[in-house]
Formats: sequence, structure tokens, C-alpha cells
Amino acid sequence: MKRNYYLNILLAIILPISCFSQTDTIDYLGQTPPEDIPKIFAPGLVSLKDRLELGSSFSPDGKEFAFGIWGNNEATSFIYYMKQKNNIWSLPVIASFIGQDSVSLPMFSPDGKSLTFIKIPSNSHKPDIWICNRTNNGWTVPARFPSPVNSELREASNGLTMSRTLYFTSNRDTVNKHCGNIFRSKPIKGEYLTVERQDNLNTPYDEEGLFISPDEDYIIVQSWQGNSGHDLYISFTRYDNTWSKPEKLDSIINSSNIEQRPYVSPDKKYLFFTRTVIDKQYNPLESDIYWVSTKKVFKPYTFHPISDTIIIKGNRYKHSLPINTFKDILDRKLKCKASLVNGNNLPKWLKFDITSQTFSGTPNDTGELEIKIMAIDENMNTCSDEFKIVIKK
Repeated sequence: MKRNYYLNILLAIILPISCFSQTDTIDYLGQTPPEDIPKIFAPGLVSLKDRLELGSSFSPDGKEFAFGIWGNNEATSFIYYMKQKNNIWSLPVIASFIGQDSVSLPMFSPDGKSLTFIKIPSNSHKPDIWICNRTNNGWTVPARFPSPVNSELREASNGLTMSRTLYFTSNRDTVNKHCGNIFRSKPIKGEYLTVERQDNLNTPYDEEGLFISPDEDYIIVQSWQGNSGHDLYISFTRYDNTWSKPEKLDSIINSSNIEQRPYVSPDKKYLFFTRTVIDKQYNPLESDIYWVSTKKVFKPYTFHPISDTIIIKGNRYKHSLPINTFKDILDRKLKCKASLVNGNNLPKWLKFDITSQTFSGTPNDTGELEIKIMAIDENMNTCSDEFKIVIKK
């Protein structure tokens, strides 16, 4: 029975912002910030040995912090809450305003007006998405999102954007049964009346956790792909409002254990996530909240791919890259360099000016060139795009 319980929880719960001013600073519970190697967040205060922490979130002003505790049975999963007042953080206490049922996966909205979470009522075994809203007198009584957001099957990780669009995971897929997928619901006059599958982000495997950015320009997904186990992937929105193919985060972040429940701090400086160690029977041995600098998480990305072009032999060619070819979430200055796709230098007639990001020259022969443009940020993260120059008579 114990094994079955833990296996069910792994499938249902584990596997399944921002108004913040950039001139402000957040006191992360007095912790020394990490660099590129993840470390346990607030050991002895938030992350305790032999206790199973699961998911976390700061309010957009950085003055409140909520995190989940995964209990040894359905009735003992709680959300803990901390608040900073007069530059002093309170000790973690159970968030009584959420209610007495089993709750988990807290997520503040990026405007600070709401807190969404997962709740399993005492008369049910199915997690649903709930919300409570902030008022001048505290928090409202939690309310369950109606259908079609919540279904007859389970819902799990979720988050609101600045436009109040709700992203969430759900096991309602009837083709790949028991697998979680990512869905989106845009409010219509404040009502969540429709649900859209996000198939650019979904795989035949399992998407169980997510963090959606306040501006909906990136998403970090917890996904099980093949034999790699649950790892974290990142995707960016492109010029046509589609999602790029999710890219697996660095192996320093993704380990042989389960990486899940991603969350990015309001200042975009840190990625928080839960790392869970399980045994061969899927029983959790340890589960802690980790954090790591986002300097290597947010790499440059191709926002608007470069189109192929046709030019005429003997005619002068000049073309500047659009300024939105590449973007960077942290707004770092990007440098670009050009080469042939095979790594060789450009032909002598074709020059690329790094400062103006302009190609120019007069081709003296016909043929086809495959060009590669690489964007590099100050932390030496890179991305690239490829295009063709076809030279005709």
C-alpha cells in the first residue's frame, strides 16, 4: 500500500512575475545567492533533511514566500507561508487561509493579487486547481476553477500571466493515457471558458510541471522524455507567437534524479526547482528546494529566423540583420559572428560587419551558400540561425 501510494503521488503530483522593479532587491531569507551550480535553498529553515519539500514561489515584491510540503499520506500535504515585515522574515507556518485539505504547488500571480495552488478535497482523490485572491482585509476563501479548466481527471502545475492567462498541466489526454500535457486558458470577460492544448510544448511522453513567465515570453517545463527521467526544459515565444522547441537545461541542473516544479524569481536572477531522489520502488528518499543563477539558464534565442535570399552574380549585395533576429530574456548585449554552416570562413567577396550586423559584397560566381549566424552573450551563452544565399546569373 505504501508503495502504491507513493507511485500514485509521483504520477499525480510530482510527475504529473512581474510588477517588481528592477531597482529593488529581494532578501532571499538571508541566504547567500548561488552561482552556476545549484544549491539547496535555506537548509534548516525551508529545506529540511528527511522532509519532502515540493514547489515554491515568492510574491512579486519579494515580501512573501510560499512552499509546499509533501506528506506521507494525502491528508498531510501542506503549504507553508512566510512574510517579511520590518526587514525580518517570519518563521514558516501553515498557510491557514488556504484551508485544511491537502494542498500543494503554490504560485503567486505576477501582479501579486492571487495565489493559485493544487487541492485534493477530503472527499476526493483528484487534484484540482484552486485560487484565492488578495483583498485589503487579507485573502478570500479559496475557490475551485470551474470546467473546462478542471476536468474529470487530474490537474497539476499552473501559473497566471500578467494578462491573467492560465497555463496548467492536465492528464485529460485520451490518446497518451496517464501522461500530462500543457494547456492554456485565456479569460474572456474574467471567465475561463475555453482551453487550448499547447502542442508545440507537448510530447508523447509526460509534461508535469511548468513555470510561465509573467509576459508569456518563455516557459520552463518539467518533462519526461524517453529514458532520461523528469528534467527541466525551456522554450521561448517567437515572432509568430508560437513556442520554440523546448531545449533541455544544462546537466548541472538536470541530474539523474527528478528535477521538477520550476519557478523563476521576480527579478529573473534565480531559478528555483525541486530535486527529488527516489528508490527503485518509486518511494521518495529526499526532496529539497534548490536554486541557481539564471545566467546560464537564459541563453540567447532566435526570435525571428533569417529568410533565405536570392541575389544576382555581379550585383552588389547588402543586407542587415533585423534587430529582433535574436533576443535575450536578461537583456544582455549580444555579439554576432558569421561563418559557413560547415564552420569555414565566409568567401572573400562576402563581408560581415559585426557592429552593424550587415552582410555586403559582390558575388563573382553562381552557387549556393549556407550561412550560420551565432549570437553570443556576455556569459558566453550562444544560439545560432542558418539561412541560404542563392547566387544566380
